[in-house]
Amino acid sequence: FKLPNNLVTDSIYWLADAGILAATGNWDFGNNSATFYTTPAANKEIQLSSFTLTCGSLRLGSSLDASYPAALNLGSGTKTMGSITKTYSGTTTGALNLLGGSSTIICSGNIDFSGITFTAGSSIITMQGGSGAKAILSSGQQFYDLVFNDAGSSWSLSDTLTVKRDLTRAA
Repeated sequence: FKLPNNLVTDSIYWLADAGILAATGNWDFGNNSATFYTTPAANKEIQLSSFTLTCGSLRLGSSLDASYPAALNLGSGTKTMGSITKTYSGTTTGALNLLGGSSTIICSGNIDFSGITFTAGSSIITMQGGSGAKAILSSGQQFYDLVFNDAGSSWSLSDTLTVKRDLTRAA
């Protein structure tokens, strides 16, 4: 499944409202953002198991309501994205959980874990692609393996960075 770049102006929304939403296969949303959330009443998990995902920004929660939670389990496989952030611009009241599993996450933009609980598992996050200044706001969340593999970008840390296993600078 592949979508063209710039297909949508806002985001492609994944809503789990009647049970666990599980996806497998290869999904390429191009540079379009993908937003994952559930309703407060359902409070279900979205599982990407062996799913391969490509998207512009990976966003958690709803932009319409601070109480909409998200539980996104990245499982295994490769996830390639521009950035990781919450959707709601204010303080969220719904829990936003991102589970890294054993996935390989390739991020070419910013990571902002404010309001998000990140459980790294044994995931590898590789910062690569793009150019210019990028920022990581871990909000006290711990990374398992973190790789900087991009000579064309500069990275700034907005708070204390904790890496459980390996911190690598490859480029």
